[in-house]
Amino acid sequence: MFQFKKLRVSAIAPFAAIALSLSLGACANDASSGGGDDDITVVRGALDPCIPGTPVIVSTTEETPGPVAPGISKVYFVVVRNTDSATCGPATVTFTPDSFHLFSTVVQPNSVGGVGPGSTVQFRFTVTSDPSVGATTTVVGFTIIKNSSATATTRGSVTYVTTFDNPTGCNRQRPAIAVDNRDPAPVPQGTVVTYKVTVRNVDNRECGLDTFTLTPDPPNRFETVTTDGPFGIVPQGSATFTLTVQAVAVPPGSPLSQCFTVSGAHHPAPNLTATDCVRYRTQ
Repeated sequence: MFQFKKLRVSAIAPFAAIALSLSLGACANDASSGGGDDDITVVRGALDPCIPGTPVIVSTTEETPGPVAPGISKVYFVVVRNTDSATCGPATVTFTPDSFHLFSTVVQPNSVGGVGPGSTVQFRFTVTSDPSVGATTTVVGFTIIKNSSATATTRGSVTYVTTFDNPTGCNRQRPAIAVDNRDPAPVPQGTVVTYKVTVRNVDNRECGLDTFTLTPDPPNRFETVTTDGPFGIVPQGSATFTLTVQAVAVPPGSPLSQCFTVSGAHHPAPNLTATDCVRYRTQ
C-alpha cells in the first residue's frame, strides 16, 4: 500500500513570492515520514521576468547659466537613468539631437553601452548658434533611445537664449580706431579728401557681433562730410569706414579739424564709444 504525503513548497524571490502545493507519493513503510506535512523553501529570484522600462531624464543643467551672444557655444549636461527591472541585462542608451536651421549641436558621448538597470549616464550637449541669429529664445529638442528601440524612447529639450545686452562672460570695451592718412598734404580749395578709418571690435568672443556706426561731428557751413556704414563686426574683427571731407574758404596754413565718433548698438556713449579726428589743409 502507498499513501500520499502533502509537501508545501514556497518560492521566495526579491520581487515576488510564489506558493504552490503538490502531492508526492511516499512509501507507507517509510518510518521517518511521520504523516505530517513537510515545508520546503526554494529561492527563485533568477526566474523573475525582465520588465523593460522607458529611459528617464533625471536632470538637465547648464555648464554656465545665463544667456549668450549669438555665435557662442553653450554646454548642457543631461543625466539619463535606465529604468529596466533588476533582472534585465545592460542596455545601450543613445542621445539624438534634433536638427535646427542656424544651429549646430555636438553630443559627447553620442551613445553609451553597458548601462545596467537603475544606473545613470551623463551626456555633454553643446549648442552653437549662427552669429546672424538675433536676440531670441530657442528650444532645442532631443530624443533618448534605449537599445535602438522605437518604443523605448524619451523626449527632452534644452533652452538656448541669446542676447546682445549683457551676455554671459561678455566684457565690452571701447572700439579701437586707426586712420591711414590722418594728416594728408595740403590740397587745392574744394578738393575732396578721402580718409580710411579702420575700427576694431576689441570685445571678447562671448560678447558676439555688434553693429558699429561712424558719426562725424556737425561740419561748418564751408565743409561737406560723408561716410559709409554701419558695419557688423565680430569680436577681434574689424571694418574700414570711408570718410570724405571737402571744404572751401579754408585759409592756407590754418588746417581744418574734422572729428568723429564710433559707437556700437551695444557700445553706447559715454563709456563704450571712441572718438578721433582728421585734418584737412589747403594750399
